[in-house]
Amino acid sequence: MGVRVDEASRAAQAGHALKIQPRGRARAFAGHHRGPDFRPARLAPSHQWAEEQGAVFVETGPWLRALYYPRPGEEPQDAVNREVANVRERVGVCDVSTLGKIDVQGRDAGAFLDHVYANTFSTLPVGKARYGLMLREDGFVLDDGTTARLADDHYFMTTTTANAVKVMQHLEFCQQILWPELDVQLVSVTEQWAQYAVAGPRARDRVVHPVEAAQEGRLAAARRADEGGDLLLRNVEGDVVQD
Repeated sequence: MGVRVDEASRAAQAGHALKIQPRGRARAFAGHHRGPDFRPARLAPSHQWAEEQGAVFVETGPWLRALYYPRPGEEPQDAVNREVANVRERVGVCDVSTLGKIDVQGRDAGAFLDHVYANTFSTLPVGKARYGLMLREDGFVLDDGTTARLADDHYFMTTTTANAVKVMQHLEFCQQILWPELDVQLVSVTEQWAQYAVAGPRARDRVVHPVEAAQEGRLAAARRADEGGDLLLRNVEGDVVQD
């Protein structure tokens, strides 16, 4: 919006009101600049299911996460105690998709993680995961989480929910300013993956059957696509499967 100064001066001297027209198209923004309109809540993949089960939610960073699932007439602490006992005695599943996820690749990816974590990741075998304590450049603790090694030059990092953006900023600072000579690339993939934690003495039994069924389905689909020719695949353990 604007008007020439000389035009405004002449109009004022003549005692006329000057109607100022905006330059270009006028734009308006609807909604309140506060509360949920300013910062919409992010929902986990299981949010609708959790609502149907009567979950009580808690804000974790920008996300809404299921805190516990009370039964009718059950006090909050009783619901928590029941769920804890069930996990310790049997198995429990938790949607942890809200955790930050960062894909780390490059020839020096392991050395880079050795720099940013207090413990060593360059020696982590492929197919394994390790808990890491992340430090700032001044040695203070910034975050923690688990990181898996998918290949010699490929890691998959998880961060806490609230610090996902802060950790990504820190890693980019380390990559660009502290150790630019390292061959490493970073990309946030928080929205690309759903993630579930399965815990308890029966966790392996709960996981192994869906994983095996999915693996068999992939092999069957590959066989159909191959149309009878030789097929070379790798299973979950990385062993070559020849058909």
